[in-house]
Amino acid sequence: MDKWPCSFIDKVGRCHPLDLHNLRVAFILKHLFEQRLSALTPTARSLEAFTSLEKPLLQAALLAAVFHDVGKSSNLYRVWAGRGKASFAMHEHVSALTLLKGFEEISIESSLGCTTVARVAASALARHHTAMKGRHPDDVARGGSKAVKTIVEASSKLSPDLAPSSVLVSTLEKLAREGFIRAAEAGSKGVEAVRSHLYYTTTEGIIKQARAIGISTVNEAMLLAAVQAVAGALIVSDILVAWRERGEEDRPAKAYAASWIRELNAREALEKAVREDPEFMGQSIEASLQDLVGKCISV
Repeated sequence: MDKWPCSFIDKVGRCHPLDLHNLRVAFILKHLFEQRLSALTPTARSLEAFTSLEKPLLQAALLAAVFHDVGKSSNLYRVWAGRGKASFAMHEHVSALTLLKGFEEISIESSLGCTTVARVAASALARHHTAMKGRHPDDVARGGSKAVKTIVEASSKLSPDLAPSSVLVSTLEKLAREGFIRAAEAGSKGVEAVRSHLYYTTTEGIIKQARAIGISTVNEAMLLAAVQAVAGALIVSDILVAWRERGEEDRPAKAYAASWIRELNAREALEKAVREDPEFMGQSIEASLQDLVGKCISV
């Protein structure tokens, strides 16, 4: 596994690079869902008015895509893989924690709107495996300590050396690096420190946040709608890219992908994303996130 961190380890032990997978998912999401996310007029306009950012729903979606699997970089998963257990249990919650902590560390403090976009992204990516039993943030929060302890252990074994620094969205590299450092620190402090940050990604936490930042009772569901829209776009994009990367090794994904390809007429875009020069993909994503980076992140 000389290419670690991996997004997937195939049957013969080959490591599929994590950074390229994340970038492909972001590229596909932008190509397929930019107009669809913009068409969610009430939610998009409400979020735009509150955050004072251009296309905040799309920016949250791309931020979620770029970070959605970074939790797989934990040394815990490398140890498991070395023992023949190619599992990345609860990695999405490690990713959410990484994004939350990184944004908390280097964001411009005065902007609640920027924090809101980051939390929408973190809450959405925390949901990208909710088809699996016990993986929804609400289930993790309500469940026993085993899931949270896995998140804590995986977080505590994160390393800056394993951060996705090769992702060619250069303005997000610092966010990734700081997120890894702070998430590892949070993990080392135990269950309650991690649980308190992951609370933001639960349904209750999202609605409570909406009230805390002054969104009226009538519109507080807007924030949850934004999370659900971004999560849906991320789930579909991840399925499409994973199927194309893994081929026959992921048969359930093939069935899901085929149905979404028909629904979205996505085959051409999917093939393009896999063929595309990673540098071009990175430039495309970076350009779409410039407003967020310029107004929200101290670099």
